[in-house]
Amino acid sequence: MDAFSTKARLADEVLRKRYLVEAYDSLRSKGGQHYRQGIQPIDFIMSQNLDFLAGNVVKYVTRAGRKEGVPAIDDLRKAQHYLEFMVERLEKDDT
Repeated sequence: MDAFSTKARLADEVLRKRYLVEAYDSLRSKGGQHYRQGIQPIDFIMSQNLDFLAGNVVKYVTRAGRKEGVPAIDDLRKAQHYLEFMVERLEKDDT
């Protein structure tokens, strides 16, 4: 890896972390009642350093049946959708 690639990767990592911190703060202050349960999903997602796909699985599974006006099955289908992306990614990596 050349110096430019290393700097670009590090810059991307810094921006990603900054974005995650801003998103975290926003969710903590503006999140709906469906996020106020025991441990906040965002706390777990960040503590485990989950990627976007896995984070969305956690979010939708923990939200299922808790968000007013959204049937639990809808959130579970969303979680399933992200799980399918994760499986496809792993299958692609195995080939």
